[in-house]
Amino acid sequence: IEIPRGGEFDLVLADGTQVWLNAESRLRYPVEFSGKERKVVLEGEAYFQVKKNPSLPFRVEIRNQVIEVLGTEFNIKSYSANNTHVTLIQGCVKVRNELSKEEVTIHPQEDAHLLEDGSFEVKRVDTDNYHLWTEGYFYFDNEPLVEIMKEVGRWYNVHIVFKDNAVQNLHLHFLAQRDKPIDNVLKLLNLMGNLRVTYQNNTVYID
Repeated sequence: IEIPRGGEFDLVLADGTQVWLNAESRLRYPVEFSGKERKVVLEGEAYFQVKKNPSLPFRVEIRNQVIEVLGTEFNIKSYSANNTHVTLIQGCVKVRNELSKEEVTIHPQEDAHLLEDGSFEVKRVDTDNYHLWTEGYFYFDNEPLVEIMKEVGRWYNVHIVFKDNAVQNLHLHFLAQRDKPIDNVLKLLNLMGNLRVTYQNNTVYID
């Protein structure tokens, strides 16, 4: 299943696992699971509530990584090879880099980020940032503006242009409803006082 820019979708897999897919994401999964594992392949972002089955591990493949769980809730964000995050909400998951064979186990409120050298950076995070999108919100806690606008661009299917590249690394705390028109999001950004955001011809300009 492939979700375009500006869309989202939730589904229940054959084993009862629930999956929420964010905009511009793709999930490959079988109609019925067979063999000794439950395996799916993801590109983009998805939130999983895995149905517990100790005898049949659930595995998610993303690029050159494998996430293995028994029963848990977690978010995976992998829109690019150099910005992949696995964030755990409940339970316990194991993340493995198939190239370097590096492996880490993360616990609730921890995020595993794959570094360029093949190792993982694990740190504690505010998990609201990684699951409130499934409830209809943009939520960013001290995130760079460039990452916030990538998400806005995917959701509203608009182009993003920074007239002043210096503001790309401006870190913001930002909350907005995803079901509101884009004008609402841009209004909130402009109210912050240190940005000028305009919208014309399906393009958002920031300076």
